[in-house]
Amino acid sequence: MNISFKNSVLASLLTLFTVTILSSCSNSMHVVSKQLEEGKLVPVEVVEQDDFLNQYKHNLPAPKNKLLQIDIAMEKGNLMAHGDSLYVQVGLASKKPQLKAKNYHILVSNMFTTPDTQKALMKKLVKKFHRHLNILPAGSRLSVDWMKPSEKSDKSRPGLLTAEPTDSLENFIRRFAKIPTLGNKDHFILLLGNHDNLSYDEKQNIIDLANIFRIRGSSLSVLSVANNAEVAFLNRMTGKSDGLLSLHTKTFDFIQWMQSETSYINANKIKDIKLSINATNGASIRQVLSPGNIYPGENKIKHSIKQLVQGNDYVILAKLDTPSIKKFFNRKIIDVELEYYDVENNQYVKDKSSANVNFVYDRNKTITKENKFVKRSKLILGTQNIISKIVPVIRDKRYYQAAGLLTEHSIKLEKFADKFNDQELHRDAKIIHRYASKLFDYNEESFETVKIWYDLSWDTERFSEPYQ
Repeated sequence: MNISFKNSVLASLLTLFTVTILSSCSNSMHVVSKQLEEGKLVPVEVVEQDDFLNQYKHNLPAPKNKLLQIDIAMEKGNLMAHGDSLYVQVGLASKKPQLKAKNYHILVSNMFTTPDTQKALMKKLVKKFHRHLNILPAGSRLSVDWMKPSEKSDKSRPGLLTAEPTDSLENFIRRFAKIPTLGNKDHFILLLGNHDNLSYDEKQNIIDLANIFRIRGSSLSVLSVANNAEVAFLNRMTGKSDGLLSLHTKTFDFIQWMQSETSYINANKIKDIKLSINATNGASIRQVLSPGNIYPGENKIKHSIKQLVQGNDYVILAKLDTPSIKKFFNRKIIDVELEYYDVENNQYVKDKSSANVNFVYDRNKTITKENKFVKRSKLILGTQNIISKIVPVIRDKRYYQAAGLLTEHSIKLEKFADKFNDQELHRDAKIIHRYASKLFDYNEESFETVKIWYDLSWDTERFSEPYQ
């Protein structure tokens, strides 16, 4: 193993972080990918989220005539009459947002301290945005402003404001937050490189400035090209400005990113969602697999969702047990009730649905294809579980065992992704395969002079520092 890789391995053991991924942030697997690109191990905290499953798109059939609809998917349709169990996924599918023309303002933070490689990447991203303007709704406009205008890539593209060179990110953002005519037609995208030179006070001031964009009715997203993005800071910033946080990785899909930005800023926020799931006719809820912070009481689940962005789906995955029966071979086993506030029509809406299964005595009749939505969700939770599971294995220096566990799961993901052309699971399979490849190259000799894993003090600040 070469010296540079040994050094990157040792460096990886000096940085453990805690990440809280909220609705405005990138998927946890993007953070996993970024860690691997930095040559670091992936601690369990990266994926230790109560609602890891809902960081994924579920592609449930979208309703046409209402904002939200219930979607119930059962692992299988036939159960043994003498008692059985099955996975049930209760989903909320939302209506796709209507895409409208917006004013897109790209802010390029090409600071003096930004590495040349990151400046070159920013220029490349701006050029891509120019080339793919046809993705945006008709009538949309684009402006590009640079912290250092002398380095801008397109001399003909006008900025929103008169060029005024600065090397202070706070001053740069403040100029745009002060514009009195900002409104809901304005969406800002900050291209941000390394920002570890910012003080805590500067970062807090930038978060407070970001909040002003939201107050004025506009929004601010961040696309980070930084080597060591401070997720806690950027997540709080985009949360305050009603934007999205995206991390640029080697597998970054530019078109998909543009589509996500366009959908998000045109979407209504569906609020005050109340969901009730009841097992009926003797069926019982054994366990809620996701979200992890839901615990069934009196054989029912009552769950409140503060906000769901229109265009996104939300799912709850649970395992149910059914009793032995002697009649009624087709029986309802679950009732679902929904209530939410429809912001478009300024009213509360109620909906309900239920699901039945067939009870059989022939076990062969229970051998059916597993529902693809349920299987996919189980695979996603398997990804979360495997990244957590290999941590103690690596602690015990069983690197090949960890590599085997990762490889096994990546093959399962790839098979499903190939069958259903699932881009998110394709991405996960590649990330996990890359993780396994790194573990194949580990060398215990590189740790002989170091107390590893248990005794080191970890630098968690850039991922867990609190902001107002």
